[in-house]
Amino acid sequence: MTKFGKLVLLGLLIILAGVGYLLFGVSPKDSLDEQSITDLEDKALLESESDLYSISAEYPKTDNESINSDASLLVLGLVGDFKKEYEDLSPEDIEVLKSGAAGKHSFDLTYEEKSGDGFTSYVFNSYQYTGGAHGNIMIKTLNYDQAQNKIEIEDIVKNDPQNIAAISAIAQEKILSEIEGQIFSEGVSPDLENFENFYFKDGNLVFIFPPYQVAAYVEGLLEIEVPLSEIFGYLKRDYFESYYEEEKEFRGNILFGGEVRAFSYCEGEKEYWYQDTTGSLEDEYLHAKRSENAYEEVPVILRGYLRDVPEEEDGFAAEYDGILVVSDLDQVGGGGVCE
Repeated sequence: MTKFGKLVLLGLLIILAGVGYLLFGVSPKDSLDEQSITDLEDKALLESESDLYSISAEYPKTDNESINSDASLLVLGLVGDFKKEYEDLSPEDIEVLKSGAAGKHSFDLTYEEKSGDGFTSYVFNSYQYTGGAHGNIMIKTLNYDQAQNKIEIEDIVKNDPQNIAAISAIAQEKILSEIEGQIFSEGVSPDLENFENFYFKDGNLVFIFPPYQVAAYVEGLLEIEVPLSEIFGYLKRDYFESYYEEEKEFRGNILFGGEVRAFSYCEGEKEYWYQDTTGSLEDEYLHAKRSENAYEEVPVILRGYLRDVPEEEDGFAAEYDGILVVSDLDQVGGGGVCE
C-alpha cells in the first residue's frame, strides 16, 4: 500500500471511531466487535458487552424506511444515554463496580407493535439496572397514522389548552379507579408532555405511565384506557371523523362568567357545564351579548355530545347535571334558536 493509501485508511479508521462514539457512546479504545447489530426477520437486535454492563435492544424492521429510521435513532439514543454514564468513571469507580455484589449493570429493551383505529404504534419498554434495590423502567412510543406519518400527542389534541386539561381530568379519574395508593398529580397534570406515550386499542386511547410518574414504583407500569367515544370532541376531527358522526345538535342558551359555563335547553330544567373545544365560544358569546350585564343568556345552536360529571369532580362542574362537550358552533346569538 502506498503512503497516501495508508493515510487515507488511517483517516477512515479515525472517522469510524468517531461515528461509533457519537452513535453508541463508546470510545475509540473500545473494540467495535463487542457491539453488534443483527438483522432478524422483522426486527434488528443491538447487543453490546463490556466489563461493566450488558446491553440488548431490539427495534422493528418494516417496509417503511422512515419508521425504521425513527426506531433505530430512538434506540441508538437510549443506548447512547445509558453508556454515557460510564464514560467518565475513574479507575477506582470501575473497580468498585466490577466487585459489586449486584453484578453487572444492564440495559434491556423490547418492543410491541400495536394497532387500532387506523393507527400503528410501537411501544418500547426498557429495563435499566444500575445497582440498588431494583431497576428503572422507561417507556417510549412511536405512533403513525394510516399514511404512515409520525404523530405526537400534540398532533391529535385540539390546540386550545382546555382540551388537554379535560383529557387530564378524565385520565386522573381512571387512574384513581385502578389504584388504591396516592397518585402524583403532577405526572398527570394538563401538560402534553405527560401524555406523550400512548397507543390505540379497540376504540380506546391508551396512555402509558412508567413507575414514579403518577404513582409509586410498587404500582408498576400503568396503562390507562380512555374510550375515544368519551373524548373525541377534544381531538382533531381529521383523525376521528367516524366518532364525530355521534355529534348531536343542542339548541338553547348559554351563560358565561367567572365561575359559570352553563348551557340549558330552550325548554327543560336541566343545566350543563359546557366545555368548548373550539376555543371560540366565549368570544362569540361576548360579541353576541346585547347588554353590559355580567351574566346574560345568549341563544345558541351548538354541536357536540354529553358526558357524565366524574364522581371525583370537585370543581364547578360538579354542581351541574352533566357536561356538554362543544365541538362546533352553528349559531351564537341572533334569533330563531328556540322557535
